[in-house]
Amino acid sequence: SYAGYDVTRYILLQLTAHAGKPLHEAFHDAPPYQGLGLRFDFRNGNVNEAIYFHRYKDGASELLR
Repeated sequence: SYAGYDVTRYILLQLTAHAGKPLHEAFHDAPPYQGLGLRFDFRNGNVNEAIYFHRYKDGASELLR
């Protein structure tokens, strides 16, 4: 699954880039991450601000953010 791959890759990247730092601090210091199916951005706190937002309009799904 893309979600499992993205989460694992993101965590491993942060553990490698910020060795010795608590993981939650590494997330706050990390740049936004664009995975295969998920995006992550925790620079402004504990909420992922890079979540996809879609809407269904005129028979199609449209990416809002």
